Amino acid sequence: MKKRICTLLLALCLTLGLLPAAAQAAGDGSGTFDTVRWTLDADGGLTVSGTGDLPDGAFAGRTDIVTVTFTGQVARIGRSAFAGCTQLRRVDGFGAVTCVMSQAFASCTALTELAVPGTVTEIGTGAFSACTGLTAVTLAPGVRSLGAYAFAACTALRRIDLPDGMTLLGSGLFSGCTALTELPLPDDVAWVEPRLCENCTALQNIVLPAAMTEVPRGLLRGCTGLRRVTLQGAVTAVGDGAFAGCDALADVYFTGTRAQWDAVAVGANNARLTAAAVHLSAPAHTYPEAWTVVRVPTCTDDGLRTRTCLDPGCGKTLSETIPALGHDWDDGVIVRAPSGVRMGERRVTCRRCGRTQAEAIPPEIAAYEQFHDIDRNAWSYDGIQYCVARGLMSGTDTHTFLPGGVTTRAQLVQVLYHLAGDPDMTGVTTPFTDLTSDWYQAAVAWAYETGVVDAFRAAVFQAAMGEIQVCFPVLKGKLHRIFLPLPVFCMKTDGALEGICPRNGILLFFGFPFPDSYAVDFHILYLGIFNWQGQVDLDIFTFPLRFLLDPKCPADAKPASGASLFFHGSNGSVKQPEVFRLRPDQFPVQCPVLIFFPGL
Repeated sequence: MKKRICTLLLALCLTLGLLPAAAQAAGDGSGTFDTVRWTLDADGGLTVSGTGDLPDGAFAGRTDIVTVTFTGQVARIGRSAFAGCTQLRRVDGFGAVTCVMSQAFASCTALTELAVPGTVTEIGTGAFSACTGLTAVTLAPGVRSLGAYAFAACTALRRIDLPDGMTLLGSGLFSGCTALTELPLPDDVAWVEPRLCENCTALQNIVLPAAMTEVPRGLLRGCTGLRRVTLQGAVTAVGDGAFAGCDALADVYFTGTRAQWDAVAVGANNARLTAAAVHLSAPAHTYPEAWTVVRVPTCTDDGLRTRTCLDPGCGKTLSETIPALGHDWDDGVIVRAPSGVRMGERRVTCRRCGRTQAEAIPPEIAAYEQFHDIDRNAWSYDGIQYCVARGLMSGTDTHTFLPGGVTTRAQLVQVLYHLAGDPDMTGVTTPFTDLTSDWYQAAVAWAYETGVVDAFRAAVFQAAMGEIQVCFPVLKGKLHRIFLPLPVFCMKTDGALEGICPRNGILLFFGFPFPDSYAVDFHILYLGIFNWQGQVDLDIFTFPLRFLLDPKCPADAKPASGASLFFHGSNGSVKQPEVFRLRPDQFPVQCPVLIFFPGL
């Protein structure tokens, strides 16, 4: 045992012997390590950002670092990166770190608590060894591997929570953690190495994992305070010296039968185990019937309840999700009654949380009953019904919708204006001198003020023209500018489809995506080649087009065969069906198209 301790101390000394040079290399204030950047503020707060790996010994031995936070895409914390940083008190965030290398935080004696997120899958040999001020460690689900001696000689460590799904608990992992009183081991841990808890003298009770078939040699050697151990029915062998020096061991609880216990092969130097009282067919844990609610569920968020084993010194806690309750809506109040093709609106309120939301009341008549030129079996009908019912579109007169018409700039901004809730634009002016009709004045003013549209050329809006520049709101409320025409696959005059067109190659693209797990459908309603003098050089087509999102497809993928989508030319011709298969990173439309324009 002395040899093993000497070996560990020697490794630490060799590491710490490099500290002054490493610390001097880091410098003060700010700096870089290749693609990794760092800044240190006046309070000792270190922020590490950038990409790649923090190199070995990067900040070793520095005494001016109090906290450290990782941001950006730093993936690994190098060997001995913070070893001997004796004033380091907290690691406030691991960012994108997935691996903490060997000795990374060794001998950070001021570190008191540690919470490691599940994004950190591997903690290397001796990574937090000799952190003598560390009292509690929590490892989130996702942490998979703890290397040898990762927490060895953490003499103040009282408890550590290990998640399920771990693949490795390394040799000597908690060796010399003399204050450790509770160590709830996960039942499904795949591999436990020897001397896991060697010389954990304060440990009084431990339940070995249900998946363990052989107790590793020296597992609990020198645990002089150990009074009770639970072995589960899968155990068939006990390694040499697994319980050597466990002088207080009095009770062994075995979850299996007498026959199973008698078949267990016990290795040498385990006299205290064989002398202890054996309790057969024992439960691994004794849980109370009642659960403790830690987080009360709400209408939208799950709650959490726990219960902790009552056996002295065990500390094993079970957690269980309490499903969200869901909203309890009342009968609601009618805000707007349905009228003709317009739907109504009912405002309902949750009796539990007070949240309100609008519910649609179906219109009195369907769109095809009002507009006689609409085919209820057409591919565009659902979109037409949606837009008409919500008042986004109203047709050209009482019974005419013109589903084969062309959308103008004025019509487009009118639809967007309706979607925005028809805000009051009284007193708002625009620089446009060609706005001749009243019906779109407010919509154009709104679109200009909000930056949705701009002038076609100086002081000219071109209300009747089918070309427009539009902004759509996307993530976090920011505006992302999309130019219509959009960069999509375009049809040449011979009817063939070719690559992604440049921005100045397409006149107009109106569509609405219908995404599922594999595809995005766009119903293209107007497509042409625009020469920037306002002339259309290509026939107008109305057709559906599908892009299949396939992460595995090659960059030069060709249209898939057997497609069921056809291109209908305005002259009545039917083009060859095509489906383009794209990787998600090739998808030409980079933010959602929010409006369905069914043949205006």
